[in-house]
Amino acid sequence: QTKAKTAIVEYLRALGLKTRTIASYNHLGNNDMRNLLSPRTWSAKARVKTDVFGPWNEEDGPGSEIDHKVAVLFTEQMGDEKRDTVEYTSEGFMGCEHTMLTYTRCMDSALCVPL
Repeated sequence: QTKAKTAIVEYLRALGLKTRTIASYNHLGNNDMRNLLSPRTWSAKARVKTDVFGPWNEEDGPGSEIDHKVAVLFTEQMGDEKRDTVEYTSEGFMGCEHTMLTYTRCMDSALCVPL
């Protein structure tokens, strides 16, 4: 998921759009999510997730940081499934807003299989 987010931001930048906000909503139903219920574990995970766009923030200079928010919810009924909705809001030509939405649904254990 993180690789997809960074690739999408690169794509938007190639189009001349400046990504301003990324809002990510994750729904997990497995044991990984149970581990994230601990404030200490969640704090470490959130720090990594929200700083993934640091290189672009440094490159674009002060005042152009990407506002990246991550929400993760435990939904036990979903079992091993992961659902992820991400909204990318960018600034385009003449200050016009552009919003792109992605939706991903997969089995979380399949993402962890060594290739």
